[in-house]
Amino acid sequence: MADWKRAVARVYRGKRGETGSEYRGTAFMISDRWLLTCWHVVRGLETEEIHLYGAASWNAGVRRLNTVIHDERKDVALLELCVPTEQPDLVPVNREQTAAIDYKELKCGGFSSEHRDIDCFSVTASGFDGEHNLYLFPGPVGKGMSGGPVLYQGELAGISRLQDDKRTYLIPLSDFLDLLNQHVDPIAPPNPQPKRDNFSNITSEKKLLKKIKRFEKKKIEKLEEIFEIKEETKKARSDDLKQILNEILIERKNELLQIESQQKKLINNKK
Repeated sequence: MADWKRAVARVYRGKRGETGSEYRGTAFMISDRWLLTCWHVVRGLETEEIHLYGAASWNAGVRRLNTVIHDERKDVALLELCVPTEQPDLVPVNREQTAAIDYKELKCGGFSSEHRDIDCFSVTASGFDGEHNLYLFPGPVGKGMSGGPVLYQGELAGISRLQDDKRTYLIPLSDFLDLLNQHVDPIAPPNPQPKRDNFSNITSEKKLLKKIKRFEKKKIEKLEEIFEIKEETKKARSDDLKQILNEILIERKNELLQIESQQKKLINNKK
C-alpha cells in the first residue's frame, strides 16, 4: 500500500551541502508531476534554484522544477516537476471532502529541520483565526514544517503554515481547491474496490427472497389447513360442530389473507 509519508520532500535553495544552500521547508506530491507547498517556502527563488529532496524512489532522491504557480494571498504554491515520477507515492486528495475539521484529530507531516527524519504527529485544529481566515493549531511546530501536508482520515485536509514562533496555521483544502482544479487533473484511485453499496444491495435482496419463500410456505400450510377444515365440515353430523368448524374456517381464511398481503408487500419491495 502506498505510504503518503514517502510523498513528502524537503525544499532547498540550491544543492544541499553546497555553499549558499538553504533549507526552506516542506512540500509533498499530489500527482506524478505536481507538488504542493506554502508560497513563502519558495518565494523569492528562481525556478532553477529550487531543489527537492524526497524518497529514494525519486531519481537519486532529487527533483528539479519546470514551473511554480502560486496564490500569494492564500500562501499556496504548486510546483511542477520537469519530469513526471513513475508510480509515485502520493498524499491522497479527495476534492469532494467538505467535512468540518475543527476540533478533529489531524495528522501533520513534514521536516522540522534538514537533518531530521520526517516528523509525523497528531494535532487538533482547536480554533479559528478570523483575521487570516485559517484554522489554528494550539502550539508551534518546527519552522521546516511549513508547506507540509495535514491529513484527516487519511486524506489531505490542508497545508501547515508556521506564522511565527508562537502560532501554526492550517490552510484548509477548500481555500486552494480552485487552484488545484485549474491546474492539476484529479487522480483516479488505483485498483478501485467494489462498492459496499452493491454488496449491501445483493445481501438485502437475498434476505428479501428468503422472506418471500417463508411466506409462500406459510400460505401453502394455511391452504392445507383450510382444505382439511372444509372436509371435516362435510363429515360433521351435528349443527354445533359445523358452526365451530365454520368459525375456525373463517379465522384461517383471515390468516391466509394477512399472509398473502405481507407476501405481496415484499414482492413489491423487490421490484
